[in-house]
Amino acid sequence: MSSCCKEDTKKETDDGSIHTKDEHGHTSVCADESEQKGVENALHQKKSFMQIVLFVLGIVLIANVIVMALFTFRVNEKLTEAIDITKPQEGELLVIVPDDCPLCGEMTLEQEFITKQNIELLDTRTVSAGSAEGIQFIETYQLTQIPAMIFSSSDPIKPSLKKVFEDSVRFFDEMTAVWENTIPPFENTKDGLVSGLVDVTYLTDKSCAECYDVRQVQRSILARLGIAINAEYVVDVSDDEGSVLLQTYNITSVPAILLSPEANVYNQLTQVWSQVGTQEKDGTFVFRKNEALGNVIYRDLSTGRIVTLPKSE
Repeated sequence: MSSCCKEDTKKETDDGSIHTKDEHGHTSVCADESEQKGVENALHQKKSFMQIVLFVLGIVLIANVIVMALFTFRVNEKLTEAIDITKPQEGELLVIVPDDCPLCGEMTLEQEFITKQNIELLDTRTVSAGSAEGIQFIETYQLTQIPAMIFSSSDPIKPSLKKVFEDSVRFFDEMTAVWENTIPPFENTKDGLVSGLVDVTYLTDKSCAECYDVRQVQRSILARLGIAINAEYVVDVSDDEGSVLLQTYNITSVPAILLSPEANVYNQLTQVWSQVGTQEKDGTFVFRKNEALGNVIYRDLSTGRIVTLPKSE
């Protein structure tokens, strides 16, 4: 520090400089201390500015952290949803089948349908309806027709699967879907009777060697209609039984077929049968219009004439 700053008489002016008087009364300015004051003020202002800047940066940083956290949360949420949608629905499949109806099947088509969906089957079991376990399942799930199929999961069934299943299933709860067989044949759980097992009688005329093979032609048609054949009988019009059938049902052309009343449960058949035949008072379905087959040979019993239908182009 300069010598002027060591004098006893000092006075600080408004600008912060230090004025001193020497022993002779002369006044001088102590420049060093004035400059130091200025430097200190500048440093103080700079420090305050830096504190404000750091505070603002801190606020911005916190805001960015919050925004990024929210963004990450939403992205993770959407990602989880996307993964959940594509993730297979895990579950178990239980099939309950009748004891005495092999033609009722095991809902094979429905099982194939299940496996084509976004489902991972952890277990598949088939249970007899007459077993203690089968009886319990029938009561628990209030089944009215068997075979039946039950899909159960430990998680709620996804909306996408519900939409696929909605036309063919009954949802027992959020995690269980129940299929009851609506395609004959099936067994009614209340009385144990089987619906849809049809007896077929093929009426032939052995005197007409050129007449079409009724069993071969008509059986393939019945198969396309999904008819489950329980028993088949071949009766010729020359037999006593054949003569009775001709008179009972007033059959006027042969070959012909007769279906037992159990065929009534097949909607596909009942919707088209009026175009080719009749359903009698006793429920029997009688085929009458050989001309509807096209490209066949048959006998018109009212005239005795053998009719050859032209080949369809």
